[in-house]
Amino acid sequence: MKTLLPIFCLLLLIAPALPAQIVDRSLSFGFVAAPLVVEPMGTDKWLVVGKGMPYRGSVDRYFVQVFDQEGAVFSSVLLPPQGGEISNVFDAWPLADGAFLIFIGSRPCDSGYDYTSLQKYTPDGQLIWTLYGSLYNNTQLPYYWKIAPDGHLLGLYQDEMWKVDINNGSVLWKANLLGLNTNPLPFYFDLLPGSEDFLGLGTHDFQIWKKYESPNGPFYSLSNSLVTDNYYGFGFAPNGWYYAWNFLNSHLERVNADLQFEMLNAFIDVTSLPQMAAVEDGLYFLGRKNDQNWLRKTDFLGENPVSLPMPDRWLTGRSIAARGDSVVVVGTDGSGPKSAATYDYFYPENFQSLQLWLRTFTGPSPALSADTTNASVTGLQQLSGVDTLSQPETWHHYFSLQGGDFQVQITNRGNTILEQVFVNFSYEADNYSFCPSTPAEQRLFTNLQLAPGDSTWIDFGDLAFPYLASLSSEFCFWTSAPNGRPDAIHEDDHYCAPATYTVPTHTPADQTVKVVPNPARDYFQVVAAAGLEEFTWHLHDATGRLVQSGIYPAGQSELTVSTQSLPDGFYFFRLHNYSGKLMVKH
Repeated sequence: MKTLLPIFCLLLLIAPALPAQIVDRSLSFGFVAAPLVVEPMGTDKWLVVGKGMPYRGSVDRYFVQVFDQEGAVFSSVLLPPQGGEISNVFDAWPLADGAFLIFIGSRPCDSGYDYTSLQKYTPDGQLIWTLYGSLYNNTQLPYYWKIAPDGHLLGLYQDEMWKVDINNGSVLWKANLLGLNTNPLPFYFDLLPGSEDFLGLGTHDFQIWKKYESPNGPFYSLSNSLVTDNYYGFGFAPNGWYYAWNFLNSHLERVNADLQFEMLNAFIDVTSLPQMAAVEDGLYFLGRKNDQNWLRKTDFLGENPVSLPMPDRWLTGRSIAARGDSVVVVGTDGSGPKSAATYDYFYPENFQSLQLWLRTFTGPSPALSADTTNASVTGLQQLSGVDTLSQPETWHHYFSLQGGDFQVQITNRGNTILEQVFVNFSYEADNYSFCPSTPAEQRLFTNLQLAPGDSTWIDFGDLAFPYLASLSSEFCFWTSAPNGRPDAIHEDDHYCAPATYTVPTHTPADQTVKVVPNPARDYFQVVAAAGLEEFTWHLHDATGRLVQSGIYPAGQSELTVSTQSLPDGFYFFRLHNYSGKLMVKH
């Protein structure tokens, strides 16, 4: 054995190092699950906070995941439901003891964020304290928070800096910002490294603010400012420079604490708002270009770029975090019979189903695993008709669907054992309320143990959807997240069959008029059945105010109406016996 040991060591020295592996995970927290924030947690774990948009009749739930570099999930917490018709996590921070902070805004569907709350949770999701703010009683909280060097929180609100005790959520002090006579209020800030002084981002300038003490408490004074424009701030890097992206010319910029400014000879050439993660030896940039992911690592001058592996458009990177040479990208894993669509929190008709997507890797040249997971719906049986009770409403008729008793055939088209998979069904978004929702079902089937090439039939059961504006001509089911991983080939996931309904109790007369596209960007078209008489059409905003009107000529099949001058929001369109909701989003 002694003679073999040197040979064995020699083999270790000359054997090529195995490439670092890319680990992809796909996790579901509702019909639409998407990440909002990702941060390093400790020395070997990561924290991601996201939002799960569930089925109709439920409320959005926020999830918190802690996972390691190999993609293993250490904890998964669902937070208590938040108030308001729509809520959103603006930021989150992991703490050294495993606890975490989140900052949430809540609002009705058709207004701004009226309520905000800063919340601290234990590692297992138990609420420790909440600091509330409201637009209506003049207690609005700062929108932007940073963790100070002493571990407490600093938040910027208009012309005040707040300090909040990390232990109990009490406000320790509020410090005025002095010296704003000729400078606009900073709308965002980053603490100067190791200090409670900060770099403020104004509408057209960078600002340096210094903290001072007085008998009446602390205050901040404007020390210096530098006029610049058209930038989106990333944050400080370990070299002491603050990096920003000029969104007009795509140049990378940087400024230091002395407001020395450099326009770097580097382009972040993306079509979406990029994200940056800074480490000791350089910068990572994440974005999208031409509907494809874009990931680069550069030095601190934005030069010597290295392209890093990113998947196709079905997997969309949203946020990035890095620590040393370990990188995490979180985003969404799209699925459904439609093409991979643009993700949008407020317009769910733009997609069908999304899962949380995690990608972890180490080093500049990681390799994808040779294992593939690919599950498909390859057969569909509808054992009974779907009841379609029509319900007249104030301005429309709506269908409520119930039944079907569906059975779905699942086929393993990958090269590994298929243990579990989600099966999904969805209609287009309804138009019943100011908060549009996607009538959907998503069910997880486990213990399948399907070998590659094998198939099995599963009982999906009935559909149950109220308030549908129309009836689909076919039913489509599809798979997603097989074995908790992204599907290797999305295009073969779905199977459609002609729909079988019971006879509706009433056929809505207003189906002779349609408004498309909805949501509308620059225009919408009114499509009417032939023979419609001349009528005046009206477009009202959400308050009932008439914003546009016109004549629909007799016998005309369609009419185009411009929306370029209309603000984003909800509107009501009325023509003859048709009245429906229109959404405008530029």
